[in-house]
Amino acid sequence: MKRACIVFAAACLFLFCLAATAQEDQDQPSKPVTVKLVALDDAVIVGSLYEGGEEAVPGVLLLPMMGRTRADYEGLARELQSKGIACLAVDLRGHGESVKMLGENPRTLDYKQFGDSDFKGMLLDVKAAYDFMVEHPNIDADHIGIVGASIGANAALIYAAENGGVKALVLLSPGLNYRGLKTDDAVRNLQDLKLMLAAAEDDEYSAETVGTLNDGARVTTTLKLYPTGGHGTTLMSNRPELAADVIKFLQKNL
Repeated sequence: MKRACIVFAAACLFLFCLAATAQEDQDQPSKPVTVKLVALDDAVIVGSLYEGGEEAVPGVLLLPMMGRTRADYEGLARELQSKGIACLAVDLRGHGESVKMLGENPRTLDYKQFGDSDFKGMLLDVKAAYDFMVEHPNIDADHIGIVGASIGANAALIYAAENGGVKALVLLSPGLNYRGLKTDDAVRNLQDLKLMLAAAEDDEYSAETVGTLNDGARVTTTLKLYPTGGHGTTLMSNRPELAADVIKFLQKNL
């Protein structure tokens, strides 16, 4: 009888541990999934999708700065994912894993060899990624935002100005003109979204730019200007309070 009780207790303990492990696994955010997209000009764009759940949830597209990759956004993406917001972080053409051009003239892409027309092709990268999110069954197409850094910020702003549907836009260290991607006219064409601008004063060009864009915007804006912090995603790394504010902004406005 005593032995039977011990066996029964051991079995119960095993089932309890198994259930606890299953619950813990269920509570853990899913690992990012690598996705490969093809832009309209046949550039292959590689990204990491941080899924938000099995139901349609808000989504955020994350665009890196020049010379950097989607890895810069891993921390932000995981934080947003833990709060039920799906994220797609991509390598813009010529960066990271997005270095292949298919079609009639297949070749390797390297941003260091780009001219202005090549950089403007990044707008097609944004379109491919945004369309992917709109069509994803577990992302709410009516609640998608974009976060961009440096030239990624410029591409995000221009895309949002030329295409409807973007609900929230976060621009980290944008410029008035990065490699032919101009923002001063585009910002006046933004509609039906909330805009967040961030820069550091030790990044003088971006600091001046966010002031100009803030004055020119016809939508509700939030301006974050820091005395120091650097450029693009580096600013968010150096200023943890900015990352927290970005998350709150997206939660509120998506």
